[in-house]
Amino acid sequence: MHWIKLRERVNHAVPLLLLMAVIVYYSWTLFWPAMQSNRSFAAFYTAARIFVYQPENQALAYDNAWFGEQLVQAGFPEIHDIFNLNPPVLGLLFTPLLLLPVSWGRIIWVLLSLLSLSVVGSPWRPSPGSTYNPG
Repeated sequence: MHWIKLRERVNHAVPLLLLMAVIVYYSWTLFWPAMQSNRSFAAFYTAARIFVYQPENQALAYDNAWFGEQLVQAGFPEIHDIFNLNPPVLGLLFTPLLLLPVSWGRIIWVLLSLLSLSVVGSPWRPSPGSTYNPG
């Protein structure tokens, strides 16, 4: 009788342990590297700041030297990036993140990006051309 209860507990613990292993692996291979590489985040966040706080200077975002100064003012002194080949309204995507501190905005952006990647790459989504009927 004791072995049956132990086996039931193990059967319940295995899926939880597998889920935890997947979360650790996902965090180690995707989340932390994405948090360390913030060049594009810095550029888009700075573009959003320009769009919201300096709308009259939107055209200057394409001046690399001026944009570099704006990166420093936005809190990215170690980043050297440009806003070339991006439409000015791209900053609109980042405007909600301006309500948060830069570090939290980066975390939220990385989480949303990884969630989007997970959904797009999910094996459970219907394949193109299939007829999906959930109910």
